[in-house]
Amino acid sequence: MVPNTLTTNHLTDIHDIKPLERIGVDPRLLHYILYVAAGLILAGLIIVMFWVLKKRKRKKEAPVVRISPHEAALTAVKALSKRIDGEGRAFYFDLSAILRGYVHERFRIGSLEMTTEELLPRIGDIHLDRNLKAGLRSFLISSDPVKFAGHPVSKEKMKGDLVFVKNFVKQTTPLNDNG
Repeated sequence: MVPNTLTTNHLTDIHDIKPLERIGVDPRLLHYILYVAAGLILAGLIIVMFWVLKKRKRKKEAPVVRISPHEAALTAVKALSKRIDGEGRAFYFDLSAILRGYVHERFRIGSLEMTTEELLPRIGDIHLDRNLKAGLRSFLISSDPVKFAGHPVSKEKMKGDLVFVKNFVKQTTPLNDNG
């Protein structure tokens, strides 16, 4: 048998394939990057957790002291009494705000958001002495022209209205809030 020359010549023309070359990112480097990123995320979560716990602890340490509506009103009236020589318009805005805030908190009437016309019918729903209701209506009606139209008012009237608000708060304070 004669060796096949075509086959042997043909086989000598074939060369081995080069080994595979790595291209792109080294997988070990990718693993290191992922480990560092996971570590940073974990550290960030730990920091956020400590911050939240610290904030909660701070809230628990400082309880909010809530003063009663009559204490707040009387304190505000006392501070306002030092401004009785000032402008009547600003005085009546503040005095009316004190009284409306007290009525809002004490009797659960939305007096802070109501106009005088809306509030007057609601006064009838409050369980109070007839004279106190009449005085409250009178104060609200007489203070509006001073507040909104700038009508002049005497110091005696200002003092009288200040005393009325002070007495109204004292007379409507519940017995269990007096101490």
